[in-house]
Amino acid sequence: MEPSEHPGTGPTPNPSTALRVLGIGRAGARILDGLRAAGVDGVGLTVLSPEDGVLDAAGVPDRRPMGRTLTRGLGAGGDPALGRACAEAGEAEIRELASEGRVVFVVAGLGGGTGSGAAPAVARIAREAGALVLGVVTLPFKFEGRLREGHAAAAFDALRSAADAVICIPNQQVLATVPDKAPVGEVFAAANALVAEAVRGIVRLLVRPGEIALGYGSSPRGDL
Repeated sequence: MEPSEHPGTGPTPNPSTALRVLGIGRAGARILDGLRAAGVDGVGLTVLSPEDGVLDAAGVPDRRPMGRTLTRGLGAGGDPALGRACAEAGEAEIRELASEGRVVFVVAGLGGGTGSGAAPAVARIAREAGALVLGVVTLPFKFEGRLREGHAAAAFDALRSAADAVICIPNQQVLATVPDKAPVGEVFAAANALVAEAVRGIVRLLVRPGEIALGYGSSPRGDL
């Protein structure tokens, strides 16, 4: 993975963090921004993206370029194969990040190139590094079209095979929680906020002593 050229990026000096959340691509970055704003203690937040614009806009301090030489600082252009190649190009650093946490969340929006291609690859790399891996992803709205729907379905299946468990939030169901004729941006924001709250809720269960007993690494594989 290439050295970051973005001011303020780079690893967060917290090697004792037991939980790490990896936000993949644009949707992942926005979800992590929501997590950071809501406040989560004892958790490492890292944005991974091949797109300079996503890294520049992210509010999370730890922002890592992933496969920039493959995309020349742009996105994956809706191509999951390119998104997967970006993750594989950054395998060494992803493995290092995953080794810093006993539990790794892989957070992304499925349907586009970066999220669909990179999320399953990142989950596989993190699990091979010894972490318990939880995927938390969104599926596209119906109005986004059949191509993105197909990419998301294939990515979801791949993520289920790569991660220990997966939480899936269909964006279409979020429509029921927002006012009629709400702007598209507001609907996407509501979906991202729902994912952020889901991750935050799980994190609170894991880090608060006495509330839940979790044998790290012993969780059955499957959907949550």
